[in-house]
Amino acid sequence: MNMRLPARNLSKIHVILAAFLFLLPTVSLAGQFKVTRVSDGDTVKAEGHDIVIKVRLVGIDAPETSKKKRDPGQPYSQKAKGTLQGWY
Repeated sequence: MNMRLPARNLSKIHVILAAFLFLLPTVSLAGQFKVTRVSDGDTVKAEGHDIVIKVRLVGIDAPETSKKKRDPGQPYSQKAKGTLQGWY
């Protein structure tokens, strides 16, 4: 006896299976890091799992801050840095 499901039932099973797999909680492979310093409007330093990483945000072209303490850097660089600090 050969039991085959009609194509429309098979299609429903695929949709239900895909939805189930999509809704399963996923394990984060990257882990969690804590932002410890905001360098400027597009660069942060993060620590976690006994390592320190520098992260540059892709697609963000923020004004650069100055390396000298008394020099403010490019126009609006301090505002960009402050905005990024507010996000973290």
